[in-house]
Amino acid sequence: MSVVSRPPLAVRAEGEGSTVCLVPGWSWEMAVWDEIAERLARHHRVVRVDLPGHGDTPPWGPFGLRELAASLREALPRDALWVGWSLGGMAALVAAAHEEGPAALLLVATAPRFVRGDGWPHGVEPAALATMRAALEAEGPEPVLRRFLALQTRGDHEERRLLRRLRLLRRERPLPDPAALACGLAILAEADLRELRPGSPVTWLFGEADPLLGPAVAEGVRALHPRQVVESWAGCAHLPFLSRPEAFVERVRAVAASAGVVS
Repeated sequence: MSVVSRPPLAVRAEGEGSTVCLVPGWSWEMAVWDEIAERLARHHRVVRVDLPGHGDTPPWGPFGLRELAASLREALPRDALWVGWSLGGMAALVAAAHEEGPAALLLVATAPRFVRGDGWPHGVEPAALATMRAALEAEGPEPVLRRFLALQTRGDHEERRLLRRLRLLRRERPLPDPAALACGLAILAEADLRELRPGSPVTWLFGEADPLLGPAVAEGVRALHPRQVVESWAGCAHLPFLSRPEAFVERVRAVAASAGVVS
């Protein structure tokens, strides 16, 4: 049986001190973390990655969540706090379920299951995600990402500011590879990580106004993981790290310190 060889994930490191790793979500490259990385780099070594077909990471061809998680394990240091957002958080969670995982995880707007289903009334309706996948194939990335960008910020107390900022970032950067976007949507549609129990300490952070996951997702995660820390921030939608950057950086540093990842 042949082994598929894939290019490694592009990595960028800055700053000095204990390490914090930042993993972006679906359709975004590492530049979405620019402000957070700049603030964290005053105290930490910050390592960021681009997912396949995004930014400086070449397209891979077909891939799934297992391959994505394995690539994170190869690219990122283990003696670090991994901060994963949305799809990136799901991949980080799978990576941490193996032996010798990261020191700790902070999962932002990440759910163990992205779509609604039996016993999980949170997240996106499967039909809505199927429509999005069909639109990506029929229309291409640009209109799909434009609509998704507006959806991510909807209901946030900083909605207008975030929307302007993300639209500018989207215009400045090349569009992701369409096949990579399709693979990411397939992961979001199919992955169910409710039974996963990583060895690393996990903190979950949600926005109460998140239009994708819904306001009750935090309670769903608390029921699954009563010993893990689950937080829900008022006024924030799907991007709490951009909505409240100062508070987010403080929370990252506190989680790192509690896990023994200190400057």
